[in-house]
Amino acid sequence: MKKLTLTLAAVGAAVAAASYAAPPYTMTQIWKADAGGSLLAWFLNDNNTRGLCYYEPSDTLLVPDRGPANAVYRLDPATAAAKTPNALNVTGVSLGTIQLNLINATSDGKLFLTNVAAATSTFKIYYYANETAAPVTAYSEANVSVRYGDSVDVKGSGSNIELLVSGSGNPNVAVFTSTDGGATFTKQDITLNTALVGTTYVKWDPQASDAFYARKAASTGTETSALKRYTISGTAGTSDTVFGAKLPLAGVGAFDVKVTPGSHLIVANTFANATAGASNLKGTVYHVASQTLLAETAAGLEAGSAANTNLNGSGAAAIDLTNKRVFFLYTNNSISAWNLPNEVASGVGDWNLY
Repeated sequence: MKKLTLTLAAVGAAVAAASYAAPPYTMTQIWKADAGGSLLAWFLNDNNTRGLCYYEPSDTLLVPDRGPANAVYRLDPATAAAKTPNALNVTGVSLGTIQLNLINATSDGKLFLTNVAAATSTFKIYYYANETAAPVTAYSEANVSVRYGDSVDVKGSGSNIELLVSGSGNPNVAVFTSTDGGATFTKQDITLNTALVGTTYVKWDPQASDAFYARKAASTGTETSALKRYTISGTAGTSDTVFGAKLPLAGVGAFDVKVTPGSHLIVANTFANATAGASNLKGTVYHVASQTLLAETAAGLEAGSAANTNLNGSGAAAIDLTNKRVFFLYTNNSISAWNLPNEVASGVGDWNLY
């Protein structure tokens, strides 16, 4: 009996090992729209598409674009086909250095559209109760002293919502707080003890109430940019020296962070400004704590076979754990959707990390 028990245990271990092979896994392509291609006629190599957002209530991919006219396009995330209607209402969206830049969604379906405002311009936040609503100006500040709006993230639901905002060349961040469900916001500038540099992307820490992650967009294909963590107390933000600087990856910029059902923090990464003509620029997903590469796209995110220049370092990544997908925007190059392997999306596999 003892021998039989040991044998069954060995078989079970072998099955588990076979089920969850060591990473990295491959993310297979669902679709990919190259800039200037036929799949998304409005998506061009023109610096006008800088963000995207997965909207779970209607299973929609929202993509702001400002050329030739302001629009927030609604795409089927499974095919990239235009939904009906094909775009959000943007009536009244105006002002700012860039009138329309990013959109973010809360877990209960509210949407927040933001512009970019350089010094002396006007920064604005627009609130949508849902996809069919018209935008309402929830915040407007004229003659700002620093740049806002190159990176924005949202957290909260119901009455209490907070937007985290950074801007290119702005060494600090700002937190915009609403206690009325997003109808109005108040601003608090947060002074950081370790200044942000260049264009820095920011995301709320999904495992804490008072912290966020930040990473500078690489200005070249060889510059390495690490993920850092800050905690906020009052009007001050402090770099987390225990967390340190993780995942110093070459050429990357925008990112998304999520916690899997297995309580693993993962980060998806897209490219900022790789060398023009570069190839095999793969989107990646890493396990943050161990800095292990968990998955990479089966092919590069560059347009066609050679990357277009993206001097602004803009782009976006969005993880959809429910449907096991990751979406990447590599500005001036591609918008794409990829299958996230179950081992990563569920976070229950033996990744051999510990």
